Order: sequence, then structure tokens, then C-alpha cells
Amino acid sequence: MTEFLDYEIRKATREDLASVIAMLTDDALGTTRESPGNPPAECYVNAFEAMDADPRNEFFVLDIGGAVNGCLQLTYIPGLSRRGMERAQIESVRVTAPCKAKASGASSSNGPSSGRGGADAASCN
Repeated sequence: MTEFLDYEIRKATREDLASVIAMLTDDALGTTRESPGNPPAECYVNAFEAMDADPRNEFFVLDIGGAVNGCLQLTYIPGLSRRGMERAQIESVRVTAPCKAKASGASSSNGPSSGRGGADAASCN
């Protein structure tokens, strides 16, 4: 039986930026357009601070064992249709490569997630 780790989905902090930028870089498009580094480049810090100050933007990270292993941005958009319903646009959805590998292995051998994470005791790190 697979032992599951607890995880936390929490609001991102400035300290998470280097990990988030590394995930944004880890795909075909990100490799050519992002600039990872620690400390993060000023453009990323400025963008994060602007998003953090905007109540219509939220950036979340998936924290497993104290390490950032996933992220996503939610932007809330007012609308007229459906009687003025507000919508949320989801962007920058990323998961670290080790978590992707563990998730694909777990989904094929263990069935549905238990809802407690999906990462085994070895973690995604």
C-alpha cells in the first residue's frame, strides 16, 4: 500500500518565486521565454507584487513537505452574461516533473487519489 504525504495548497509568497519560475521554465515554451534564478529577476518580483496587491488575482502553490511542487494563478473577471456572474481564469498551472512522473505512475497502478496528496513517502522533490 502506498503511504501518502499530506500536502497544502496555499497562497504563494515572495519566497516561493524561484521555485515557481523554475516550474514555468520547465516546458518547451518556458525554456525560451523565462529566466530562472535565485534570487529571481526584478521583473518577476515586480509582477508578483502587482498580482499580490490586486484583490482580483491570486497565486497558489502546492506545498509538499515544505517544498513547492505546483502552482496556479486565478484571475477573477467580472462579466455581464449570466446576470453579471463573475468568472475565474486559471493560468500558469504547473507541477514539477517528479510529481508528474509519480502521479502518472500512481494513477495507472493505484486508481483514484485518496484526496490526501498523491505523492508517496519518497515525495515529489
